[in-house]
Amino acid sequence: MEKFLLFTTGGGTSDPLNWDSSEAALYNVKDLESIKPASARDIDLTFNTSTGIEIVTLKIKNGLHNKIISSIATVIGTGTSSIIAVADVDGGRYINANICGVTIRKSISAVQSLSGTTHAKVNLDRTPNSIILGATSASVLSLWFTDITGNDIYDTTINAAEEKVASTASATLNVDNTAPTNDLVLNERIYKSDGTFFGVATSFDLDASPDNIVFSGGLENTIANDDDLHAGNRYYIFKSMAIPAGSALKLESDEINFPLHKYDMFAQLASGSVDLTARY
Repeated sequence: MEKFLLFTTGGGTSDPLNWDSSEAALYNVKDLESIKPASARDIDLTFNTSTGIEIVTLKIKNGLHNKIISSIATVIGTGTSSIIAVADVDGGRYINANICGVTIRKSISAVQSLSGTTHAKVNLDRTPNSIILGATSASVLSLWFTDITGNDIYDTTINAAEEKVASTASATLNVDNTAPTNDLVLNERIYKSDGTFFGVATSFDLDASPDNIVFSGGLENTIANDDDLHAGNRYYIFKSMAIPAGSALKLESDEINFPLHKYDMFAQLASGSVDLTARY
């Protein structure tokens, strides 16, 4: 017996005369490629259909991914019904009571342009299925994951040259010992040696005396004079790779699959310009 998974978003109840393909869908279980946590409150189900990739996102109660994934797997494996209402918002039927909402969409893309000597956090709202790096000019690029938990850090050898108290206001910290650089601090989460989080370094000034680092979002904890400033350890996907103008490099899901609650992705150009396209 073939089995089908039913999803509705509630759109049919609110406007029953104007249903569209983003408000209801029935998928053959055979087309289900994966079920993965997408964030602390989301699960993505990916279907490879005859018309292309489609993704159903289940909004869930925080952290209950395992229970909901197990519920879906159990009903697929042992259920006797040919139509399984995983999340039928319009009908008020849910495979698990911890599902709160549904989004149905085609595979989508988000583009981030990098140029010059950019040291940038890659903007991701969930783990992508693939990333395409298209060089609009001859480029040299590094790409890596950075720990954001405070449990896996390294000493930048930059030291605080003053005390700076915790505040929600923008904070400018005088530093010494080692000059801040794009590579060391720009857009990085900065920690004390014991993993205490200070804030995100959003800019720095080498023309000031002494050098300084700006935390435009403020400081979560007080920095003491002479504190060593640490950043998250890096795990490179590749380093200083040359990408010719007009060429593109595609990274598949097994190369970029990482938990967003533990790592950020960073890209740094030594030269050139690249359009980074994340596909979900």
